[in-house]
Amino acid sequence: MKRILAFLLLLVMCLSFFACGNTEEPPVPDTEKEDDNVEEKVIEDKTYELKDITDSLKLHGRTTVTSAGIACDHSATGIEFSAYMEGKVKLSVFVSSNTYFTVYIDGVRQEKRFNVKKGTVTLTIANFKEGGVHNIRVLKQTESANSLSVLKTLSFKGYFEEAPAKKDLFIEFLGDSITSGYGNPCANGAADPGSALNQD
Repeated sequence: MKRILAFLLLLVMCLSFFACGNTEEPPVPDTEKEDDNVEEKVIEDKTYELKDITDSLKLHGRTTVTSAGIACDHSATGIEFSAYMEGKVKLSVFVSSNTYFTVYIDGVRQEKRFNVKKGTVTLTIANFKEGGVHNIRVLKQTESANSLSVLKTLSFKGYFEEAPAKKDLFIEFLGDSITSGYGNPCANGAADPGSALNQD
């Protein structure tokens, strides 16, 4: 009987020792630690060669990436991008002859059409007084029979966001000059409907 009582007493002491021996709480995971894989976005004034940043762009229409830039020869060809931007946004373009471009900002067509007579010109396509994330789309209006064009560089202060998503469905229109916007802005029999001015 004494042996049994001694064994039980020893068992109680051992259990008490183990129960009191580990008083530390388990470590709590550090959920506030920043992910080292998150790229820090830097606001800087920079000029980009468009041929080198196609991953940041959505290309519209039948475009071709060349050593000179992005060739946009047909009507409604161009580029689209989303970025954080402050101040002026500039686009350098080359055209073989009189050409018009349309700019959309955040889905809204801008009233001003940009006209380039010939050669390489830098256009200020937007000017944001306050910094913010915006979407810009630039489309050529003039048909390829009148001019060829290359979008060369893009300059702005800020950084690119993810490129606009491509659509799941594409429709290609095959047609004549009417399909290209021949004479669309003309009214009441305006002269020269096939000029670059009167194509949209």
